[in-house]
Amino acid sequence: MKIKEVRNGSLYQSGDEIVRVRGKLNSSSVSCSKAYSNKLVAVKAGSLSLANAEEVESYLLKADAK
Repeated sequence: MKIKEVRNGSLYQSGDEIVRVRGKLNSSSVSCSKAYSNKLVAVKAGSLSLANAEEVESYLLKADAK
């Protein structure tokens, strides 16, 4: 996914994890957080794909359990 297509606050799949994008770091990376943590991690925008409905539900359940 291109950096211009990534939206803050949206959920994306990065590898085998679902992350919420928090902001842009530079021209190719964004800061993200996982469902069970507010710690930010840097992720290449090219490795992100939009989460589907099932993945969003799974993320929300993990976040609520926290």
